[in-house]
Amino acid sequence: MDELLAIEEIKLVVIATPNTSHYSLARQCLLAGRDVVVDKPFTTTYAEAIELIELARQCGRLLTVYQNLRWNGDFRTIRSLVESGRLGSYRSL
Repeated sequence: MDELLAIEEIKLVVIATPNTSHYSLARQCLLAGRDVVVDKPFTTTYAEAIELIELARQCGRLLTVYQNLRWNGDFRTIRSLVESGRLGSYRSL
């Protein structure tokens, strides 16, 4: 990671590693002045998430969680079907 962060042309880092490394890698990237996209889950604890959000604010960096499913074709099709009412009626038991 140190070697990659030494490359000044890299402005954005996408973290898609095992969940337990998300916090430490995102923190390292923010401190190095990079914008960061973290795969889900964002962190393994609420406290880590709050700390990263505050650190991003302090560093003036962008920080977000990768949320790709809302744009997948199947997800969008289901959303459209639900919104149109074509899936049938829903009634609670």
